[in-house]
Parts: sequence; structure tokens; C-alpha cells
Amino acid sequence: MAMNPQNVLKGRVIEGLIATLFKRAKYKVVPLGVEHQFPDIDALTVAEYRDQLPEALRLLPDLMIYRWDSGAPKISFIEVKYRTSLTDTGVAQLYRTLEKQQNHWSETQCILAVAEPPYTSGKEYHQYHFRVIGMKELATYPTDAVGFWKKGSTIIQAYPEFESFLKRNPLTDVFGAEYAASLEPLLDDSVKIVKALGEIEPRK
Repeated sequence: MAMNPQNVLKGRVIEGLIATLFKRAKYKVVPLGVEHQFPDIDALTVAEYRDQLPEALRLLPDLMIYRWDSGAPKISFIEVKYRTSLTDTGVAQLYRTLEKQQNHWSETQCILAVAEPPYTSGKEYHQYHFRVIGMKELATYPTDAVGFWKKGSTIIQAYPEFESFLKRNPLTDVFGAEYAASLEPLLDDSVKIVKALGEIEPRK
């Protein structure tokens, strides 16, 4: 498919970043997106891509993550999206895309990374550049950029295991204080990556 190389780069960098965060938090991560299942998919034209691949396959979430709790895996699906900024028009476009995916993969959580978020408190912490959007609740999200952003959860709200690492409790005893503490700088460094990608302008 003919895609802008800068946008492809941004998407894959952010997907790799999210995968790394979850691996560091002791999740197993499985690449699931259609580009992982069909490595030569870039050779298809847009028409071939739409005509030859079923919509459910085209809309496969990017990642499957799981942890083993009480003898059974706790499985989640993750769709990763990146935007340099988030506008009302951008929210409308994103909503349409996620709505289609929700029809096939309702258990998916979308992790949205935005270099210039529509609302912050003036701080640079990771929670101001990432939002987790639950597909099941998508219909309840406001359609304006600020409202949409505020409605989303932080990564720590959606995945409490991250907070256990940041507080070093109780995972300190299991993995060691140094390991538990190492997730926080990784989260904060992720903000630098998100903002740096926002400075890469798409080729005209």
C-alpha cells in the first residue's frame, strides 16, 4: 500500500514503545496486527488490500498482551494510535476508525499517544501524553478533542500493575527494588519519544 514513510515510522516506533512498556511490566506481548501476519502487505495496492483481506483481518489489534494470574491467562488486545496533535476533526476520524474495529474486536483497548495533547496541567509526566480508550465505552466519549482526551484513562488507571511497579510494592519482593524502579524512567522517557516524533513532519 502507498503509505507515507514518516507516518509508518511513527506508528511502528510507538507500537514498539508500548510493547516494551508492557514487557517491562511482566506482560507477555504478541504482535497481532495484519502487518505482522502478512509481512509483504506493503506490496499490495490500496484496492488489493481492501478487496483481498476481510475487514476483521484488516482491523486486527496491534498487540495481544497477557499475564498469568491464578493459573489462567488474563488476555487483553491493544490497538496503538499516534497523533502529533488532537483536534475535533481528528477525533471524528479516529472515532470512525475505532468504531469499525469495535464491531469486530470489542474487547480491545486503544492506547493513544499524542505529542501535543489538547489538555494538560502544564506538567510533562507520561500520563499527559497517553490515554487508554476502551472500545466498549466508545459511544460514551465526547466528540470534542478536550472532552475525548479527558474521558480516556491513564495507563496506570487502566493497568494497575504499572502502579505496583512504580510504588515498588508488592512487586519489590518479587522482582527487586531496582527492577521495579526501572519502569518509571522508561515511562518518562517515552514522553520524549512521543514529543520527538511530533517534530517529524510528513513528507509532502
